[in-house]
Amino acid sequence: MTPDRDEIRRSMLQILYAKMKGAPEDPWVKRETMYGILGVDENVLVENVAYLEGEELLEVDGDPWETVKLSQKGLIVLDARMTSYCPHL
Repeated sequence: MTPDRDEIRRSMLQILYAKMKGAPEDPWVKRETMYGILGVDENVLVENVAYLEGEELLEVDGDPWETVKLSQKGLIVLDARMTSYCPHL
């Protein structure tokens, strides 16, 4: 079963949030790591990173991107989601 777009984006944000909280001094996640964890092809990953970057939830490094992390806005949104009773915030 292939995960849908929302599941992929939610998983990406959860991975990046865990990395940010677990290692705030080095919050960047490599492209290869994301491939390995999510198990999606390059086009799917690139499309979803581009979307989340457009929503200002991510910061990317490199062209094409090599590493990605949560933006300040992304961190604020996910902090609010984690402390809310509404998981779809």
